[in-house]
Amino acid sequence: MDAGASKPRLQVVSTARRAWRNLDAMFERAFARWRTRPSIAVRISWLWPLAWVAAIAILMLTVDQIAGELRHSWPLWLLIPALHLTDVGLSGWYLLPATAVVAAACLIDWTKLPRRGKALLANWTALAFLVLVGIGLSGLVQIYLKSVFGRARMRYFDELGAFHFEPNYFDDDLSSFPSGHSATMGAFAAIVALLFPSTRVFVIPFAVLVSLTRVVTRAHYPSDVVAGFGLGFAGALAAAFLFARMGLVFRGTQVGFVKRRSGFRLFPRRRGSAGEATRPAAPFPAGLSSK
Repeated sequence: MDAGASKPRLQVVSTARRAWRNLDAMFERAFARWRTRPSIAVRISWLWPLAWVAAIAILMLTVDQIAGELRHSWPLWLLIPALHLTDVGLSGWYLLPATAVVAAACLIDWTKLPRRGKALLANWTALAFLVLVGIGLSGLVQIYLKSVFGRARMRYFDELGAFHFEPNYFDDDLSSFPSGHSATMGAFAAIVALLFPSTRVFVIPFAVLVSLTRVVTRAHYPSDVVAGFGLGFAGALAAAFLFARMGLVFRGTQVGFVKRRSGFRLFPRRRGSAGEATRPAAPFPAGLSSK
């Protein structure tokens, strides 16, 4: 009786130990790559952040007041779709699946996987960490900035106007600047555009559209949206450079930017397909713990 009851408990303990050792091995390999690989020259013009700040300032001084006055004038055919589409910007849609992938990678016994399976799981795990860092980092920054600026939301325009700033401790009514949904969409747009450059003509406009719904739904002013979107885009771009330094997902280019690694694939190729790599590029190869 006791022996039968203790067996599931031992399995749980063994699985927990394997998960911890796998996670530890992932970070150990990532830091080893960071220490041994050369740095990447970053050549991004300072005009981009300057233009971003200028756009925020111009919108705040001009368009925000107009948006506040027109907040009740949006037609229903625009307001109703915006109310449904705006939730696409919730960070949980992206962070929770990424967390699930990392958790699965920690629980799996990598030593029992075939070589190609290890490579694909490694790529999925690296992508999940990229999402967690790219979206999560900008998310933490925007939460902090919301408290620092304490801008009143658009729904209080009549009482407080468009320029009421009151630093606070995470008061949702005073958390307008910057927009968290827009930060998520900016990071999402950057990650997808970098991974699949041919999709940028669709992904970036879609992300901008979702971000603009925050104005239509009276949750944010236009300057909040631009601030959040730029913050998220920059955070994801910084994460991409960080991962390129470690040789995960991306690699550095000669022009000082990043590009998806040729060995990074999320799905197996058909047998005998042209140009198939003989050695999959896996950031977390076979040595992960099985104990």
